[in-house]
Amino acid sequence: MANPNRVVGRAKVKIDGVLQPTAGDTVLTPGGPMREGVEGDYEAGAFRESTKPSKVEFSILAKASFDPIAFGRHEDVTVDIEYDTGQHFVIRHAWAEMAPDMTSADGKAKCSLMGAAAEKVS
Repeated sequence: MANPNRVVGRAKVKIDGVLQPTAGDTVLTPGGPMREGVEGDYEAGAFRESTKPSKVEFSILAKASFDPIAFGRHEDVTVDIEYDTGQHFVIRHAWAEMAPDMTSADGKAKCSLMGAAAEKVS
């Protein structure tokens, strides 16, 4: 069992079961219900709700085997995000937002995938 004082430090990102060579900057936006305040003439505190897609952003170490164009073609993949705290999330039927930029200054490609609200597995 993980120590309850441990905070997120590392993440494993898998796309269709294949572990990605991430660079330590994974960000998960779980998505789901989003509430937005609505102003009234004489009353505050009203809101409306919409649904926000999930999004996972991460940098991949851009080795010779990485193809940014192929990454940009992802349109129905399963993304697993597992943190070193034991938390595990899945985004099903995810798609690439666009082909990522590759940067020679740091050897990384900034990637993002979006989909329906993330599901917490554990």
